[in-house]
Amino acid sequence: RIVHRVCSRDWRQLLRVWFDTPMLSWLVIILGAVAAVLFGFALLDSVPWIRVAVKPVPVLAMAFFVWRAGRSQSEPSARSGYRWLVGVGLLACATGDVLLSLPTEAFLAGMGAFFVGHALYIAAYVRQDRRPAWLLGVPFLGWGVSALWLLWPGLGPMQIPVLVYTLT
Repeated sequence: RIVHRVCSRDWRQLLRVWFDTPMLSWLVIILGAVAAVLFGFALLDSVPWIRVAVKPVPVLAMAFFVWRAGRSQSEPSARSGYRWLVGVGLLACATGDVLLSLPTEAFLAGMGAFFVGHALYIAAYVRQDRRPAWLLGVPFLGWGVSALWLLWPGLGPMQIPVLVYTLT
């Protein structure tokens, strides 16, 4: 028991120290940048497996920084809930990226993952600031209506799922 406690405590402390080092931040930034460049090359060379492998990495890097920001014990619980919602939203959108990159019929599942991510973002932002800011949404509304209007004729049976996705 004593050996287990000492080893597990040391292991947790080692992970905590490693997680909080600036070197890890730089490693995550470099990994995200390399993944973005590889994704660009994969698009040019039509290499689907590289696209699937590296597409979520920059979003996962953002999730890392969202969760890492303000990790102090004195952090108010409202702020940590905001970080949790945004971080899980980023994970859901990274999952959506992978599902939409697959050559199989995973389009609806990918849209569903993005829907969940966007719903979590909305919950986080509403939780953060409850003052209505409708004017800030006008450009997004215009973009959504325009995109939907352009896509609608070619959507066929996907009209309803795309409409629901666009509403978020």
